[in-house]
Amino acid sequence: MTTSMGRPRIESLIDAVLGARPGTELFRYEHLSLALGLLLDDGRAIVVKVRPYERRHAACSDVQRVLYAAGFPCPELLAGPIESDDSAVLPPETPEAYSSAPCVARSSSAASWSVSMERYVEPPAGDARGFAPKARLSGEALCRLMSLASHANASAMPSLAPPPAWLAWNHPEPGFWPAPDDGDEDLNAIDAPDWLNEAAHHVREVLQSASARPVIGHGDWESQNVFWGEGRLAVVHDWDSIVALPEPAIVGAAAGVFAVKGSEPSWPTLKDSQDFLAGYLASRGCDRVGSGSAMNAEWAKEYDRIFWAAGLWVHCFNAQKALARGASAADLERTRLLIRERLALTGSQDAMRAQF
Repeated sequence: MTTSMGRPRIESLIDAVLGARPGTELFRYEHLSLALGLLLDDGRAIVVKVRPYERRHAACSDVQRVLYAAGFPCPELLAGPIESDDSAVLPPETPEAYSSAPCVARSSSAASWSVSMERYVEPPAGDARGFAPKARLSGEALCRLMSLASHANASAMPSLAPPPAWLAWNHPEPGFWPAPDDGDEDLNAIDAPDWLNEAAHHVREVLQSASARPVIGHGDWESQNVFWGEGRLAVVHDWDSIVALPEPAIVGAAAGVFAVKGSEPSWPTLKDSQDFLAGYLASRGCDRVGSGSAMNAEWAKEYDRIFWAAGLWVHCFNAQKALARGASAADLERTRLLIRERLALTGSQDAMRAQF
C-alpha cells in the first residue's frame, strides 16, 4: 500500500493527539495498510495504522474498544480513526476527541486515509501460531471474542458493512466476483476451471440462503493475526476486519483459514476445521448434534452447511485471485483437493462432486 502521508505528517499528528514526539522506529509493515511501530519520547510504544478510508473503520474501532474494556487480549486503541485527505490530516476539534470518544470519524468527502493509534503489544516469545494442536483452542478463542462483541451496542455504531472482499459473497458490484482486496484485477474477466466456477457458485448460493441473523465477529482469523504464548491466547490483531455476518459464516471462514500464515501453504486439514468447530461449540455451551438443546438443533439443521460453505468461499475467492496472478498448477491442485474433500458437507449434489 502506498500512502502520501510521510513520516513528518504522521509525527505531527502523533504530537497533536498523544502529546508526545516519536523517536525510534520499531518496525514498518505494509500490505493492505501501513503499520508503523514507534517509540515515543514519553516511553510509550505505539503502532500507527494508515489505511484507505472506509466508513466501516469507525465501527471496527468501537468493537475493539468494547473488547479491550472487557479484558479480551487486544491492543488498546489510543486514538482514531482519524480521517485524512491526500494533503493533510483533517484537524481535530481537540486532541481529546480522538482518544476518548467511542467514535470520532467524520464523513468528509475529502477523506482518503484513515489513521489510528494503538498501544504496541510485544509478541510472546516462542510463539507458534495457528497449528493443528491449537484448533480447539482457536475455536474457543473466537467464541470468547464473539460472545464479548455481542455486548457492543450495534444499533448505536456506524455500519460494519461492507465486509472485506474475501467475505463479500453478497457484494452489490456487477459480476460474480467482488473486487479484490489487494489489487485492481477484474476477477470476472479471468477464465477459471469448471470445478472452481461450479464450487464458487454453489457455496455462494448456500451463503446467500442463510437465514441466521448477523452477529459481530472477526473476519480474518489467520494465524498472523492471532498470537499464542505458552498455550494461551496472547493477543489478536487486525481489528479492521471486524464484520457483521451470520454466526456460522464467521466461524466457518475462520475454521477454513486459522492455520494460514500469509502466503505460506498452511491450510488447516478437514480434521483441523472439525476440531475448531468442536472447540467453538463447546465454548458456546453445546457439544454436537444429539445433545437435545434447542441451540444445537438449530446449528444441526442449517449452520453446518453455512459453516463449510463460508470456508470454501474464502478458498474459492483466493484461488480466483491466484489465477489472475499466474497461479501454479500445483497450487490449483491443492485447492481442488481441498474443495473436493469438503464440498459434500455443504449439501452439494453428487453430479457436481463427480467432476472433482
